[in-house]
Amino acid sequence: MTGKRVAGSALIELLIASGVFLVGTLSLFTLVLGSGPLILETTRNKQATDYAREGIEIARLIRDQNWDGLKSGTYGLEFVNGNWTLSGASSQSDTFTRSITIAEVSAYSKRVTSTVSWVPGGNRNATISLETLITNWHSTQQENYIAGDWVHPLSAASADIDSGAAGTDVFVENQKAYVSSQSTNVTKVDFSTFAVQNPSSPTLVSSVDLGISNVASIAKNGNYVYGSVADSTKEFVIIDISNPAAPIKVGDVDVSNGKTRSITVSGNRLYLGMERIAGESEFYIYDVTAPTSPVKLGSFEIDGTVNSIAVLNGRAYLATSHDTAELMILNVADPAAIAVLGTYDAPDVYDGMNVSVKDEFNIYLGRANSPTQPEFLILSATNPVSPTVQGTFDLNTGINDMVIVNRLAFLATELPNAEFKVLDVANPAQISAYSSLNFPQSVTGIAYENNTIYCSVRSNGALRVITPS
Repeated sequence: MTGKRVAGSALIELLIASGVFLVGTLSLFTLVLGSGPLILETTRNKQATDYAREGIEIARLIRDQNWDGLKSGTYGLEFVNGNWTLSGASSQSDTFTRSITIAEVSAYSKRVTSTVSWVPGGNRNATISLETLITNWHSTQQENYIAGDWVHPLSAASADIDSGAAGTDVFVENQKAYVSSQSTNVTKVDFSTFAVQNPSSPTLVSSVDLGISNVASIAKNGNYVYGSVADSTKEFVIIDISNPAAPIKVGDVDVSNGKTRSITVSGNRLYLGMERIAGESEFYIYDVTAPTSPVKLGSFEIDGTVNSIAVLNGRAYLATSHDTAELMILNVADPAAIAVLGTYDAPDVYDGMNVSVKDEFNIYLGRANSPTQPEFLILSATNPVSPTVQGTFDLNTGINDMVIVNRLAFLATELPNAEFKVLDVANPAQISAYSSLNFPQSVTGIAYENNTIYCSVRSNGALRVITPS
């Protein structure tokens, strides 16, 4: 009797064990089958990430071959004749679609986004994006090269332009310095060109009387220089410098009833700032694709004098006399629909006189002399609606012009015994005085090339060349 019960129990246990094994086997089989799509999706995610990462690396290769090849927009990538190029709107590999989006951040950097999309199943889309900042290191090395002892700068040379003519601005490119000037005598020289292959010995190449008593500032584009004119009948003048030994005035433009205070050129667009006239525009944009026949594209009323203009990535940064907008940021991507993006109201009412922009993180604003407020400010406009102050420095003088090179800010000022001033701006929160030089008169304009600073000065020695010791 006992043996039969044991045998029955064993049979029951065997059946239970078999059932448990069968259920376990089926569960394991189900798990393996269910994990297949997950394993496949993980693999596809990795492949897509690698494909996106490859897009970033190819963008760097294009940068190394030709910085201008990285044009703003969205593209595919194509390998042609041993080189990668931007082509179409996207490119395909297996089941993956990749697009490369390029956006300008500054003159020397671009934001590159590599986006890969695919359809893993179930009628749903999957997307992976990688982003990086690519820098034109070739140009930044040249444009931001500082060497030698700038703690003890040297006034290496000076050059006269014309007796009674004072320098108002300077532009330097390819070892030539272009200097504008003003005089109470309309027959005096208005525009001069110097060869500066040897900075310690600038050589006058040419000087010309344009029949204008005050060319306030200049901007160069190709073989043409555009000069802002403090005259209500011809607000800017066009000078052909294709032959540096014989510059020729090839045109002038009557913009409004006002006087021009600032001018800059970016690409084929010219930006003009005027003195305030109630009810009229003080900011203008012209197309200068045909240099001698500028075409007005748009204008905007600032309700203040536009003393300086910097343009970057579809935005115009203005230093103005507006009491609540010493810095004004405009969207100028569409010149026919200019719009205010944001403003900065600096303490007190002292005018914004000069603005320089490296990128949206570093906007340098110079103000008129204030007895109570700092005249030099560094701002961030990552949120252009509300720019924020990163740092300030009190100079006790107005700032006429500035150029920022690497960690140093070179300033053209009106400070007696320190008309040329250098600040260390490596840390915006701790700006410090670096060095200075004394000139007979105020420095009105400033430019940089090849580790050398060039100044226009309100005196007979209108061009000053400054080098490190």
